[in-house]
Amino acid sequence: MQLGEIPPGSAILILYGAYMGNLSPCVCINKKQGEKLRKLLIELEILDKSKIIKVEEDKIHFPILKKLGSTEKSNILKNFNTAQFIENDFKSREKSEQSKFLENLAKHFDQNELKFIPKSFDIIGKIAILEIPNDIQSKEKLLAKLLLEYNKSLESVFAKIGKVNGEFRIRELEFLAGINNTLTLHKENGCRYELDIKKVYFSPRLGTEHARIADMTNSNELILDMFAGIGPFSILIAKRKGAKVYSIDKNEDAINFLKRNIILNKVENLVVPILGDAEKIILESLENKFDRIIMNLPTKSFNYLPIACKALKSKGGIIHFYHFQTESDTNKKIETKLRTDIIKSKRTISNLKFRKVKSTAPHEWQICIDIDIDKI
Repeated sequence: MQLGEIPPGSAILILYGAYMGNLSPCVCINKKQGEKLRKLLIELEILDKSKIIKVEEDKIHFPILKKLGSTEKSNILKNFNTAQFIENDFKSREKSEQSKFLENLAKHFDQNELKFIPKSFDIIGKIAILEIPNDIQSKEKLLAKLLLEYNKSLESVFAKIGKVNGEFRIRELEFLAGINNTLTLHKENGCRYELDIKKVYFSPRLGTEHARIADMTNSNELILDMFAGIGPFSILIAKRKGAKVYSIDKNEDAINFLKRNIILNKVENLVVPILGDAEKIILESLENKFDRIIMNLPTKSFNYLPIACKALKSKGGIIHFYHFQTESDTNKKIETKLRTDIIKSKRTISNLKFRKVKSTAPHEWQICIDIDIDKI
């Protein structure tokens, strides 16, 4: 897919790159799994969009930007155990809007500045959110203007200022170009979500993870989304599987958008929005009720683990536990702490599985640990 063809719901957009020879590293998989693998490669920011995907008989070959290391290969093989890592020759995309855009960038940025142009950015609805390096900050509004001229599906461009912070995980943003409006409609996995990017937390890079969790659920389960936000886990599960979901969040703006999104996606009879602190609400009325719990609050997940154990049914269930992991924070260390904390909660783990969800900083990842909890 060429840059100009990428829809507003896409999370990643490659801006700057060059074709380097005929043979390129690629990931090969059977056609049936092709679309799911394509989405994962986009999420990992390694799909080479300057080349045309190749189909040969019952196999599909995805060109990637680099040869993968053993850890990166393992991350893919966890979900696609028949994937092959080989080389193949790919046709470059014809000179098009993408090429014109790159040529236009070269007119306004010198060779040194081009190195600092972001290679990817988030798109939420019709809003692009860039992370601008200090080296080209003086030209950030020019870059935003050129991007709007190039990608007609976008209406606004904002720049990130600092990290996601605060109780509600809100990021400060600076308006750069287009329409100064932070309210948008985002489409993901067949669902629609209204949100205000300055009032609620939302990451378009979690689209594959939202779908993965939804696909794991069953229609007869009762599910708790402890930190639901605007509802990307809850609503997709309800819509795709018909399961009932209790959705809690402390951010009043997030709950208001969740209520609107429940109606927008026609799942009023399945998703129950609840404003408040998850711990207090569970202790008041939701102990021993749920088959499956989603804990997407990576900075405080360990703090809320004891209360999540209380919310599970006595017969046990599954917790999807999100956490930020660094190189020094090994799987073994995390597993040891999980087992210790869960034993303190008078539960035990029968099985767990680690998965890297996305990179959040150099040598740091958001991970999900799918934990099977035994009965009391």
